[in-house]
Amino acid sequence: VWKGSKFSDEIILFTSSKKMADQLGEVILKAGWQPSFKKMNTKGKKQKFKNGVYTINNNTWRITIKKSTWTPVGENSKVEYLNYNDMVYCVELPKWHSLLVRRNGQIVWCGNCRCGTYANIKDEDITFFVERPSKKTLTPAQTQLESEFHNLTNDEIYYRVKAHQGAVWYRPPKDPKNKHIDNFLRKKLLDHFNNHGKEVGVSTVEEYEKLAYEIIKNPDKIYVERILTFSKGKIKEDTSYIFYKGNKKVVSSEDALSIKSFYVEPLDKYIQRTEDKLRKFFKGNADWGLIKIK
Repeated sequence: VWKGSKFSDEIILFTSSKKMADQLGEVILKAGWQPSFKKMNTKGKKQKFKNGVYTINNNTWRITIKKSTWTPVGENSKVEYLNYNDMVYCVELPKWHSLLVRRNGQIVWCGNCRCGTYANIKDEDITFFVERPSKKTLTPAQTQLESEFHNLTNDEIYYRVKAHQGAVWYRPPKDPKNKHIDNFLRKKLLDHFNNHGKEVGVSTVEEYEKLAYEIIKNPDKIYVERILTFSKGKIKEDTSYIFYKGNKKVVSSEDALSIKSFYVEPLDKYIQRTEDKLRKFFKGNADWGLIKIK
């Protein structure tokens, strides 16, 4: 059973059923309004009504409907800084990355962590550009990549780059089939360290991991690579951001925001190796583009 009262721009509903409260909240959201919830500890209390005094058998849920526009959360938010050095997890959602959060009876629309980077205050002025490396040939994939970035504003490129500061070595894939995926991904990092640790000048896997993060945050040069592969009438696109510090190179996936590898490779050797790889393994069924943006 539920009933409602109306005050100013708010409508207040009451029910003893949590299920009904949740369902009403869903209907309110779909109508474009803002619901909030409060559990009232009324069970066992005596309440006077017109026809007598009765003991209430259940707790009561109060659902408040606000018809005013949603209030953005930002500049007036309270931010607390904590010393923390461990993994941070986030719900991964497809496409728009919009997440509805209900906590302590309040509802907030927010984005995934990977999209939250766009809400950060820009803390430095960097001028980006779009430049084709001198030894990179002009191909359809190269033209596509150059055109895409020429149409972006400086701030849009900045925030794309900034997102990779949240890249990690062992982000689990969507719908992992292997229940031991964390151990597998940790082993992947260890394999990269065993292959490239000495050449980048570190002696432990922890130093290897940390140095990769430091290069992403403070690179000398930044490149964007896009590889297109063609199979059975479909095109698969794989875009990576490449952060250089001297000849040390960190490769970070745009799609997963995960670090693919960290090793030493001069730019000219990298271009030649990639073109040889595409010719040898894909035999004309692949194309790639590479641009320098910093």
